[in-house]
Amino acid sequence: MGEEPIKIGTKAAEDVVCSNCQKTVPGADVHSFRGKKGEDIYFCSACKQQIDAAFKQETENPNFVGAVVLGLVAGIVSGVVWYLVEVLTGYQVGYIALGAGYLVGLAVVWGSGKKRGSILQLISVAITLISVCGASYFSALYYINKYVSEEAAKQGKQLTSYIWVSPFNPDLLKVVISPIGILIWGLALYIAFRTPQARKL
Repeated sequence: MGEEPIKIGTKAAEDVVCSNCQKTVPGADVHSFRGKKGEDIYFCSACKQQIDAAFKQETENPNFVGAVVLGLVAGIVSGVVWYLVEVLTGYQVGYIALGAGYLVGLAVVWGSGKKRGSILQLISVAITLISVCGASYFSALYYINKYVSEEAAKQGKQLTSYIWVSPFNPDLLKVVISPIGILIWGLALYIAFRTPQARKL
């Protein structure tokens, strides 16, 4: 929400109702905000101070260990879902990216003790990046092994061992990194960054 000054001659000369405590307050003594849907929201000074204090408390003394642990669990779950969807459909689905970023960000918030802040945002982004890159890497390995197995079958042979390729292999990177893939990764990272962001009026 963004604070909007009350214009003299409109609400400033009227009594308005505080959106939090529901008390009637002179218009000149309230803080006016624009809601997400464009509606006017008013807070008396006492309620605004309470809300500001609550938002500030959300950024104090986060449990970083809990944030990393729960974030990694969410990252693994997101990565597995991403991998399964990709190998089963052959596509990277944008909605999965949004879900992955949000799930990791939410897990970081909960793991930190329902805290928010810039360091938690960075943790969320880092875990999400590992998750989506890992899922794409294993997906590429799946298709490589599938191709090699099919080619071996055509020659009457059977693939006896799983083929592993370095994640830094240039040819593999060309397969994994694509314009649409970067866009989808960007969506995931953006949501992961925004979810633990510190809140303010």
